[in-house]
Amino acid sequence: MPQALVGPFAGTLTDRYSRKMLMILADMTVALGSFLLFASMYFGEPSIALTVLVLIIRSLATAFHMPAMQASVPLLAPEEHLTNVAGWGQTVNSVSNIAGPALGMSLLAVHSLE
Repeated sequence: MPQALVGPFAGTLTDRYSRKMLMILADMTVALGSFLLFASMYFGEPSIALTVLVLIIRSLATAFHMPAMQASVPLLAPEEHLTNVAGWGQTVNSVSNIAGPALGMSLLAVHSLE
């Protein structure tokens, strides 16, 4: 939900500021939130509120990261290969969206969450 609400504004802000810096900050925010949740799980039982807060933070960071990344791809790829690069990018994104949760559930079935 946060990503859907902030997404239209995030794209505009991405065009005004450094895409590289936005991607770095977004990735660092996701990493910090994930580490916070990991530490909470490692040292005790994480609260639902903390888990929801981390998910909101990750969603907001993704709202800024995705437009910056999508706008950067045409700047990195040669024009004659742009269609292939865009196709591979969408393929990797789709496969990770489908296979990621399936792999996660498979690992969860074999091992505990911790």
